[in-house]
Parts: sequence; C-alpha cells; structure tokens
Amino acid sequence: IMVITEWPYLPNGKVDKSALPNHCDEVSRQRQGPRNEVEHELVMLWQMLLDVPHSQIDIRDHFMELGGHSLLLVRLLNEVNNRWALNLALTELIANPDIESLGEITSRSLAVRSIREQASKAEIVAEGTL
Repeated sequence: IMVITEWPYLPNGKVDKSALPNHCDEVSRQRQGPRNEVEHELVMLWQMLLDVPHSQIDIRDHFMELGGHSLLLVRLLNEVNNRWALNLALTELIANPDIESLGEITSRSLAVRSIREQASKAEIVAEGTL
C-alpha cells in the first residue's frame, strides 16, 4: 500500500496514471519517441487533442489512458483522415489505440495508395493515352 498525498490530474480531470509513482520493483520501460514522420505527426496530434506535452507521450501509450475519450477519438479520426487524405474507420482507431500501431496502419494505407497510383500511371502509359 502506498500513500499518495496529492493525485496528479490531466487537464480533463482524469487521474494521470502515468504520473503516479511506480511502487513495483519492475524495471520501468524507457520512453519511446516517434521513429518516423507519421509517428511524429501523430504525437503532435495527440499533444494538441489531449493537451499533454509531447515529451510525455510514448508511442506505446494508450490514447484513452492519456485522457482521451470518445469525442476526442472522433476528432483524432477526422484529423488523421484529413491530414493524409485517408478513409480510416473509427473501429481501426479503437483497435489501434497507440501511436505505434496507428502509425503502422496509417503508413500501410499511404503505401497502398501510392502503389495504386503508380499502377494506374503505368497502365495509362502502357495504353499510350498519356
């Protein structure tokens, strides 16, 4: 049992679980920052939506555990889809609640779109209609 004299709160009034002292003897994991441009952009979006400094956002953190809620999740979906001209579904964000996994599906969607565009251009050139 640990006595906590003052609870850390997020701006939305929820308890900031990541700021609670760790009473276990486990080795705490090191913060993992963004590894690519997509993850960096997602960190910036989370910072804006959650009002959490980007230095406190780990790419493995769960959106809801950092203070997110359903309305912010919908705003995040809108921001991601607008920023990269994608059409991700809300279920994809729910299934990928951290930057690491959301970054992977975003990057994969961008790669698929790029391949389709290149294939379409190649088809036009092959037909001689360019």
